[in-house]
Amino acid sequence: MAEEGTRSGDDVGAATGKKPSKGRSTITLLVVVSAVVMILTPLITILVVRSLSQKKAQTVQKLDTVELPLPKVQVNVAETNGTRYAQIDVVVELSGSDVLPYFENQTAQNTHGQLRRMMSSIISIISSKELDGLLTSEAKETLAAEIREALNEHLRSVEARGLVTDVYFCGFLIQ
Repeated sequence: MAEEGTRSGDDVGAATGKKPSKGRSTITLLVVVSAVVMILTPLITILVVRSLSQKKAQTVQKLDTVELPLPKVQVNVAETNGTRYAQIDVVVELSGSDVLPYFENQTAQNTHGQLRRMMSSIISIISSKELDGLLTSEAKETLAAEIREALNEHLRSVEARGLVTDVYFCGFLIQ
């Protein structure tokens, strides 16, 4: 009996007919593979995210857009008999700096200036909206699209080489 206590694991496996080393090697292999997967997953994820963000950054850098804040617009809301008004800060995104002269006042030095005409269009569009047409987020998106189309129509009429790509409201107050 004393000899049985000193037997090695291989002798025990031989005596019982089982091969514990194969079972242990399978478990060891599974543990090693799991550890490798746990280590590689975050590394691969970080590399993929970095490569995607670099592609987006390169795409944004290729665009030559310019954001231009327009003068604050304050108009009466339609159907309120002058008791309610809207005060809106409009920012336009332009396709390039070539369009900037059109968004200035017309002067002897800048004959392309269309700012007063464009602001008149913006005021007309906003003042034609009823209160319900200004309060919801869908209404604001529709308003931005209408303003963008009206400004692009002005730019097309003067054959400008560029357009308004987006319209933002950075201040929107209904009183």
